Amino acid sequence: MQKLKDWLLYPYANCLLFTVLVWILYSTGTVWQNFAIAEYRCGLHLAAMYYVFAYMISLVVGLYKPISGVLKAIVIIVFGIYFSVNVFCISVYNTTITPDIMAIIRATNYDETKEFLMTYIGAKEILFMVGFVIALWAILRADNILRRFLNKYRYLSAVPIVLLILAILSVCRNYRVLVLEFDSESHWIFNAEEIIDLRLHKTNPTISETDSIHPSQVVLLVGESFAKNHSSLYGYDKLTNPCLEKLQADSSLIVFEDVTSPTTFTVGAFKYILNDYRLEGNPSDLKWYDSTTIIEAMSKAGYYTMWISNQSPYGMYDNLPSGYSRLCDKSYFNPHTGAGKYDEYLLTIDTDTATAAHDKCLIIYHLMGQHEMFDKRFPESFRHFTADDYPNRPPRRAKIISDYDNATLYNDYVVGEIINSYKDHEAIVIYFPDHGIDVFDVTEHFGHAGANAESIEHCKKVPFVVYISPALDRKAPNIKKNLMLEKDKAMCTDTLFDLVLRIAGYAKQ
Repeated sequence: MQKLKDWLLYPYANCLLFTVLVWILYSTGTVWQNFAIAEYRCGLHLAAMYYVFAYMISLVVGLYKPISGVLKAIVIIVFGIYFSVNVFCISVYNTTITPDIMAIIRATNYDETKEFLMTYIGAKEILFMVGFVIALWAILRADNILRRFLNKYRYLSAVPIVLLILAILSVCRNYRVLVLEFDSESHWIFNAEEIIDLRLHKTNPTISETDSIHPSQVVLLVGESFAKNHSSLYGYDKLTNPCLEKLQADSSLIVFEDVTSPTTFTVGAFKYILNDYRLEGNPSDLKWYDSTTIIEAMSKAGYYTMWISNQSPYGMYDNLPSGYSRLCDKSYFNPHTGAGKYDEYLLTIDTDTATAAHDKCLIIYHLMGQHEMFDKRFPESFRHFTADDYPNRPPRRAKIISDYDNATLYNDYVVGEIINSYKDHEAIVIYFPDHGIDVFDVTEHFGHAGANAESIEHCKKVPFVVYISPALDRKAPNIKKNLMLEKDKAMCTDTLFDLVLRIAGYAKQ
């Protein structure tokens, strides 16, 4: 009995600082993210969960006392790296580790890693890492000093034990928070996707002509995290889409009413939306990366292809969405990082000059859209909505919702400007987001859909609009006529491949 007692008290009697350090290194990123968006209660529940987790790690170390020093060092190195990566992601991307970032880490080769480090790691970052390592070493060395202090003042040992009991009670009472945190549909632990070089998987498709008229410009605008129920185009009571509504009023914009995304997160969605791979009905041995992409098919049809992205310039080597850019004849990436990386960058690319030598062009824009950390997605000049506009919501939620609606308003401006830049061309422009998002619409939390089935279905509902320029409408009126017949039908964005080729006047054999 005494051995069991000694083992259960080992994290506090022998390695209290180690236990606390593991807790801090593991929980900081998640707690910061929740506090940054004013989800204080959720952040505290998760902090409690990670405190219990740190205690359990210390118990495991206590089982192997002869090698406890080695085990402690291994654990601290692992969690120290995790903490450092989280700090880096927060400082550069305003987010913690995500499935997309894990995909980047897994896929990056030596040369790309070297280039990336040379770009982002300077003297300040090196000094931080040196200081961080010294601090970790000093804290672990201080465990012996703390042990002697606690032996002298034994009553203080009760404090972390009481905190542990309270943390366990919190975890038991709020187990749904744990389910959301480690949801296999969205957590980076389960979704560190393998990156594929699509250039090695070209299918060399046979493309046939189905119409003699072809749009000179086919433009795809792929947004991010657009909740359909926050679009005034679809009946939202806040005017978040004035530009798109104006285009609709001018009869230039066709609004599709029943469109869904194949998944609720970016990496998953891009396995389906830019190729002829389907959510259902594929041959059992077919992999998504062995399917034909829109880019390859349109290239075969004689289209010059471009990729314009408001993402990391290194995404073209690493993440799945930007991996499609390798297939394009030309690509552009926003070199800016951190706060202030707005989608207006997309408006700075002179596509007329870039495509002047080509009769037919496919241009794909990848927006930042309304990605999480909503207040970072729009300039101050677009702060139209405030928390006061949502009197029936708790203040912290009202602030987050207002930021999201401002990001949506800004997104509408950028999309509208891009569309208008093609009004004098024989162009068709298709805009849709990769997936939706739950902004306290269905659950008590917000973000990518969690384990709640209703939230998942909610986040799959996305806006989908098609703009036809006056010049193209005069030349090929059947395009609008046919799309008007389809706009009320149920559709998934995994069928975009067929839609684009059909509009362009081609089909895959």
